[in-house]
Parts: sequence; structure tokens; C-alpha cells
Amino acid sequence: AKRVEPLREYINRMIGELKDRHVDRLSNGTCTIADGSMFNDILANVERLCTHCSNIAVAMNKLAANTSYYNDYHRMAQETRDASYTRYLHEYETRYSI
Repeated sequence: AKRVEPLREYINRMIGELKDRHVDRLSNGTCTIADGSMFNDILANVERLCTHCSNIAVAMNKLAANTSYYNDYHRMAQETRDASYTRYLHEYETRYSI
């Protein structure tokens, strides 16, 4: 579960980069609006999947920690950037570069 949040962060970064590249393709005419609509739908679904995975990881941690404060725990997980978080984030950046 500790690996999920850095992966979610990296995927969200990639989605932002892919959207920027798509705007460039639209601007120079190498992509159509119809194709772009499908592409954006796919990116939105990937982002939604990441959110679900993050919520599942938080729920697993909540059960393990025996706490009922979901929002506080989720906020804490996002604010806490320990060495393992940074290491996993770097691993994903290296493995899944675009």
C-alpha cells in the first residue's frame, strides 16, 4: 500500500504531460478532435483508476492501523514524504518514462 501513493502521483504527472503533448498535436494538425476526445476519455479513466487504487490503499492502511479517520489518514499519507515515498517515486519515473 505504501507504493500506491507515489505511483498515483507519478501517473498524474504523466497524464498532465500527455495532455500537454496532445494540445501540441492538435495545434499542429497531427491529431483530430475526434481522436483527441477518445484520448482524453482514456486519460480520465486512468486517473479515476489511480484514485480508486489510492482509496483502496488508504482503506487497507486504515484497517491495519485500526483507525476510523479516513480523511485525516489520507491527508497525512499525502503530506508525509519519507525516504521510501521518494525512492518509489524515483523508481516509477525511471521505469515508466514517456
